[in-house]
Amino acid sequence: MFNSSRKVTSAYFEAESVVDFEDKPRLLLKIYEVIVKKLDLVDIANREKDFARKFTELSKIERMVEILHSSLDRSYGELTENLSSLYLYVLKNLRSLHLDFSEAKLKECKHIISSLLDGFKKAYEIEKKGKGEAPQAKIGERRV
Repeated sequence: MFNSSRKVTSAYFEAESVVDFEDKPRLLLKIYEVIVKKLDLVDIANREKDFARKFTELSKIERMVEILHSSLDRSYGELTENLSSLYLYVLKNLRSLHLDFSEAKLKECKHIISSLLDGFKKAYEIEKKGKGEAPQAKIGERRV
């Protein structure tokens, strides 16, 4: 049976190594980065015909996107609805990759997630500058 809490916890622990849980926007950025990396792993697994790994990585990505979707704050109106539509579209494509692998669909999913990551990074940087906070370690770098 699919143990979603274990897989989700794993993604959060991976993000926690770089991000303080109190900085939720930064945690969101890290989760997007993990998804992009895992999409690359899916591509590699498919090329190597490692279908078990492809299935495992796709399942992890799906669960992370499901969590992002379910955690949307619906009070933001149209923005939230647009994000919801994007998440659902990505989920539909990810699920179809299990049976009928399409490199184009995988690239499209990666493009959407990467675009969201870039947009949220810019918003995060603007927010931090607006608050006059000292710059933190770049996303993906370990803080000591």
